[in-house]
Amino acid sequence: MLGRLGWLPDDLDEFMPVPAGKFLYGEKKEERHIPYDYWIAKYPVTNRQYARFIEDGGYQNPDYWSKSGWKTRQEKKWEQPWLWQDTDWNNPIFPVVGVSWYEAEAYGNWLATQDLGLAIPAGYTVRLPMEAEWEPAARGSDGRQYPWGNVFDLVCANTEASDLAKGYGINTTSVCTYPQGQSSTGVWDMSGNVWEWNLNWHDDKKTPRVVRGGSWIDNDWFARCAFRNWFDPDDRLYDIGFRVILSPAKLP
Repeated sequence: MLGRLGWLPDDLDEFMPVPAGKFLYGEKKEERHIPYDYWIAKYPVTNRQYARFIEDGGYQNPDYWSKSGWKTRQEKKWEQPWLWQDTDWNNPIFPVVGVSWYEAEAYGNWLATQDLGLAIPAGYTVRLPMEAEWEPAARGSDGRQYPWGNVFDLVCANTEASDLAKGYGINTTSVCTYPQGQSSTGVWDMSGNVWEWNLNWHDDKKTPRVVRGGSWIDNDWFARCAFRNWFDPDDRLYDIGFRVILSPAKLP
């Protein structure tokens, strides 16, 4: 109701700092090191935030799109996300869904041209996170299973266990619904709600792109911070969204 009435969290556009340093990565908790500080969006991109991209002509400006993304957008005649007009999914403070990897990429390129309200270090830009950036922001440096700890708790994330769809016809939830599920870096909704597109290819075939974090339709196994899933970059589904980071444009 608050979203429909126009209320927005004061910190909706905030980015949270993630320091350089060692962290434990993947199912085997391999020690890795990230050599630079970066910032990650506190919340997945909401419908209200994505609406700004649409209103600013994001679907008409090829400068924001990769060549393959622009070609796909033209061929498929995309003008907005799938389900954009559906009231079950388009609450302003719910995560945007029905966006392909290409649309998420274009949104990041557009946001890089906007005022973020913080000083942008030289050589940094807004983009989708690499897996090795997404994961320490989600699980901290200690390799925890979930953003909040090592034991699944249904009050910390919107997953299959929430069972919201049965009683209320609601699947995704407001991005500020689960304060107990924050990561140690202060980032929300990194388990459950929607899968989040990452920058990486899933494998050497370079066909599917990685998604992380699980979703409202998946169980706790998929919501683990180390779990890797994938979809084709032109997939537009009701359980996929994304968040962006402020990080070096050229990775070391």
